[in-house]
Amino acid sequence: MNDGVCKRSPPGFLSNRKTSAAGSHISMLYSYTRASDAVIPIVFTANRVGPADMTTAAWGAGAYGLSSMLTGVRFTDEMIENGEADRLCREISPVYFVNEDTVPSVFAYAGNDPIVTKGNRTAMEKVFRDTFGENGNHYKYIFYPLSGHGLLLDPVCEELYYKALYDYCETYFGY
Repeated sequence: MNDGVCKRSPPGFLSNRKTSAAGSHISMLYSYTRASDAVIPIVFTANRVGPADMTTAAWGAGAYGLSSMLTGVRFTDEMIENGEADRLCREISPVYFVNEDTVPSVFAYAGNDPIVTKGNRTAMEKVFRDTFGENGNHYKYIFYPLSGHGLLLDPVCEELYYKALYDYCETYFGY
């Protein structure tokens, strides 16, 4: 479900909001794998351009270098050949942990992001659509078609994202 392909921006709108892809990655991974064990209940997660799929499907051969840095494991040719590297890439990929028990999620991705590849946004949208359907009750996906990694060129989308975030706060926090 694509709730927010934005075509126009209001005149004079400037955004000073920042994104945190790394923080989004960590929050998704933690929320999707440990929500039931968390000391403080996790009722939803919000993601802005977070790496969601650390495999070669999303990153190409660069997945091995990036995932090696994130796991602290030096990937060898043998690990790549025997599938161990792919297994480690999946272990740090939030999309592989989405299931019917996953906490609700708000996520935003950019159409022109030179850092977090298109494969991440398509993987997120697909896994949520396949798991929860098109109705959008369990997730809200906002696509920023003009923006790069900073999500700065689609102010209408920014408004949609923060409206969804505020709606989730009302729904899941009660305020």
